[in-house]
Amino acid sequence: GGIPIERLLSKEKIEEIVERTRFGGGEIVNYLKTGSAYYAPAISITAMVRAIIDDEKRIIPSAAYLAGDHAKHYGASGIFIGLPIKIGANGVEKIYDIDFKQDELDLWKKTVESVKSGCAKVDEFLSARKN
Repeated sequence: GGIPIERLLSKEKIEEIVERTRFGGGEIVNYLKTGSAYYAPAISITAMVRAIIDDEKRIIPSAAYLAGDHAKHYGASGIFIGLPIKIGANGVEKIYDIDFKQDELDLWKKTVESVKSGCAKVDEFLSARKN
């Protein structure tokens, strides 16, 4: 709704939500015991397919490739990373730019470095297998 979350929730509540989100996967696995790792991806894929087939122009959080103006805005390029996107009959129709506050930007940069590091490790592993 365009209202900064800080106006609605205390800093402590926001931190609690962030922590629960960060470790929520384990909580869900504990509740469901088996097969739970498939539910969230399956629901997300279903929503994406529906948005494409029905041309819903739906805004969802998803991995998007950073290039061009978006790469400049986010200060990162050549990686897929979670961003808000609009998805419709043509696939990804728009990537939305987020104007981060400084603390959010710092966390964003850590995330970007983590993604790049993970990709580098995969590249290294695959290169070693070729030899």
